[in-house]
Amino acid sequence: MESDKQKNKNKILIPTSKIKESVKCENTKDAYKIFKHILRYEKYELKSQEHFWIMGIDSEEYVVCIYIAAIGANNRQIIDPVDMFATAINHNSKKIVLAHNHPDVNESPYLSNADFDLTNRLYHACLPFGIEIIDHLILADDTYYSLDENEYMNLIHTDWMYKTYQEIKPRIDRERKYYGNDKRAEGKEEGLKQGKIAIVKSMLKNNEDISKIIKYTGLSKEEIENIIK
Repeated sequence: MESDKQKNKNKILIPTSKIKESVKCENTKDAYKIFKHILRYEKYELKSQEHFWIMGIDSEEYVVCIYIAAIGANNRQIIDPVDMFATAINHNSKKIVLAHNHPDVNESPYLSNADFDLTNRLYHACLPFGIEIIDHLILADDTYYSLDENEYMNLIHTDWMYKTYQEIKPRIDRERKYYGNDKRAEGKEEGLKQGKIAIVKSMLKNNEDISKIIKYTGLSKEEIENIIK
């Protein structure tokens, strides 16, 4: 059973002032630099357990919050999305970067089936809040593995059936063999488009005002009306 001390630690907000005032995060490299600082800051606590962080980013690419959502590998499998995103929502996050560490500093970061499935589930849970998970970093001592840089986030963007890694892997292999590097940008653009469509449908279902939908998605009124048709 989780102690009161650990429950409180899970909710601790790591102020961005621990990094630098007005920190921007515009890409994966920026995110890794920030988390690398945190890994060094908390290194004495990271040797035996995985820590799972959420970084909230606002509409102008500034980091607005970084906090620990769970501690320990087992906790990550039972994360409640509502509890997980409450702090990010309260800080007006529009994008999120997920990250977790590998306690063994000698271990190279890698993507597990569980990591992919968790990211997939949380990505779709975020959409109704108007928030997009843009990456998930798996951190080691001096390196990282990025789902976005390895094209997995694009697959998650277009996975409307919530399939597991094992179910979607044949599709991954086919697309990589067929498209190669030349089609990656095109696929990423289509993934973002489909993500915006999902947000529009979710917000309309909740009877949100068109002006609010335009603000959150960046789509025009005409584009939104085409989605409704």
